[in-house]
Amino acid sequence: MSAIKIILQARLSSSRLPGKMLMLIGGLPLCVLCAKRAAESGHKVVVATSEESSDDPLCKALEEYGVSYVRGPLDDVLKRFIVATEELNDDDLVVRLTGDNPVVDGDFVNEIIEHHKASGAQYTRSLSPIDKLPYGISAEVIECGALRALDSSEVGEDDREHVTSYLTKKGEYNLFISKLDEDLSHLRVTVDTPEDYDRAVALFEGQKDPIHVPWQALIEKLKKDPQQPRFRTAYEMKGLKPQSKLALGTVQLGLKYGVANKDGQPDADEARSILKTALAYGVTSLDTAAAYGSSESVLGECLDLNDKQSVEINTKLDPLTDIDEETDRGEIIAAVEAGIKKSCESLGLKKLSCVMIHRWDHYAMADGTIWKTLQELKDEGVIGKLGASVQSTDEGLQALEVDEVKFIQLPFNILDYRWEESGFSEKCQKRTDVHIQVRSALLQGLLLLPAEKWPPKINGMAQQVEAYINDAVKSHSRKSVLDLCYAYVRSQDWIDTIVVGVETKAQLLENLELFNEPLLADLQDVPRVEEAVLNPAKWS
Repeated sequence: MSAIKIILQARLSSSRLPGKMLMLIGGLPLCVLCAKRAAESGHKVVVATSEESSDDPLCKALEEYGVSYVRGPLDDVLKRFIVATEELNDDDLVVRLTGDNPVVDGDFVNEIIEHHKASGAQYTRSLSPIDKLPYGISAEVIECGALRALDSSEVGEDDREHVTSYLTKKGEYNLFISKLDEDLSHLRVTVDTPEDYDRAVALFEGQKDPIHVPWQALIEKLKKDPQQPRFRTAYEMKGLKPQSKLALGTVQLGLKYGVANKDGQPDADEARSILKTALAYGVTSLDTAAAYGSSESVLGECLDLNDKQSVEINTKLDPLTDIDEETDRGEIIAAVEAGIKKSCESLGLKKLSCVMIHRWDHYAMADGTIWKTLQELKDEGVIGKLGASVQSTDEGLQALEVDEVKFIQLPFNILDYRWEESGFSEKCQKRTDVHIQVRSALLQGLLLLPAEKWPPKINGMAQQVEAYINDAVKSHSRKSVLDLCYAYVRSQDWIDTIVVGVETKAQLLENLELFNEPLLADLQDVPRVEEAVLNPAKWS
């Protein structure tokens, strides 16, 4: 019979919450609580920490509570596991846990071990959120021989730091799926931020025996907390990370925007509440721009470093309205560099995840000086990837021909026939390296307005469109016009994400919930409107 050993990795030099391993939860240091709860499985537990002097206090605490430990390189966590398993045979099993997940208990450990044995796999892991478990209820089981093979291979520094990520990225793992009847992946029980710590303290507060309380009982307590999210918004897995279908648009946080905007620009408290709620419900990307008033500054002020590290913030270059073909090249370069520097400062970031040109004509303007400058900044590590915000199908098709373009944002809604008829929607599926993001799914709110409130210049078909949409809501059993419009756009398989802007937290919660509604079969006989209706620039 194979031996089983639990290795719990821990260190005090966490960048997000330094010293968290010694912070008290349930009257015990966090790392000690994790080790004691795991030991209830009946298997030997050893904490693998670093040999740096910064972890001396952790080792002292572990000694005081009778918890075994080994020490190894700070950044080479895989090597720590090798040191901790020297006495094991190749067919013995190693359970990998982390010292910041205090809700994991012995029963959960044994459940994943049994799942692993029954599968016959070399490596089994849970994987949030597709395992339906709360974030922080996780464990991995791997044969010691497979662990040693990883150590002997030429895996990179990042994979050595994350021990088993190389196998996960290659898809060489057996997935552990919870037997729960409900999806609890929207809940969070890891300890990675001050908010996480406060949540964990409250969770274990009042527990007479923090070591033996079942993980299910703790989760039931958490579910009753009205401050916790009620669900996770729709997502797809992109590699190891979930990508929410909804991307939060933040133009409304920087200025009053949209013909249907009744609430105006949110104040700082409401903006912070909107952003925090979006992240809690699983939103993984934010859309902003230098031209969106104070939007970038609002994000920079309302999001802390932990938030910024957990979400992708996509921005757009300043429109550079004073730049044209005759402008001096040096002046253009300086303007682009200054714009990117200002965005970094406003957002409080050293590197921008994605930068789009806000006007497609900037791509070729002045012999491509603007685009070339952005490429140089990308090569310097200031920008992650480059993209383009386009207005028309011609611009979209041109953008698809540029290899360096990895992100395209475009307007699309239930009335918009242009992208299919032009062949764009078909061609973009051949560029799997390009992220297609849609904005204006409600046509800047026009589709929510009654016909009499449409701008006079485009109200010729307003009544026909209104009647069609209202009939479609009934015939397709949708909850509302909003639901119908979102469901149609969400159903397009060539679209990756959809930008949705809000003025209030209540609007955000409604939108997040609607994104979990069923998709919509293809609509028939959609009224064909003039292109002027589809282009807000022509409304006035």
